[in-house]
Amino acid sequence: MLGGIGHALVAAVEEAIFFHTLARYSQPDFVTKGDNPRTEHYSAVGPEVLEGPRREKLGARSDIFVR
Repeated sequence: MLGGIGHALVAAVEEAIFFHTLARYSQPDFVTKGDNPRTEHYSAVGPEVLEGPRREKLGARSDIFVR
């Protein structure tokens, strides 16, 4: 559930993101699971299933995260 305890970041990770934001003067870009109803993200890099049964594109790997 969005906003529930299972959606929260671990305190150490949240603190590291906050420190990085201050040190690098950059805003974090959070990716929320479930934004695309046609596929599910099991990792931060991208969805496990990229194509549907008719070869339609369902999702893509995150190039920004990999860089």
